[in-house]
Amino acid sequence: MKTTELRIGNYVLNNKNVPIRVESISDIGINLEIDDYGHCPQNYWTLEKDINPMPLTDEWMKKFNFP
Repeated sequence: MKTTELRIGNYVLNNKNVPIRVESISDIGINLEIDDYGHCPQNYWTLEKDINPMPLTDEWMKKFNFP
C-alpha cells in the first residue's frame, strides 16, 4: 500500500495484522513515535512495505448504511 493513498485518521493493518491508526505520514512509512518531551531518539516507522489495507466487514458496511 502506498503512503500517498492514506490520510491522517485512516486505519491500516501492519505486517502482524494489528490495526493501527495513521498519525503521521512520510515517504517511507507512517507513524513516527515521539516521546512526551517531543523528542524522537530513533525513527520508529511502520514502513510502507509493511502497511496493508484493512478490509471492510459486513458489520462496518451496515454501520455506514451500505446495502
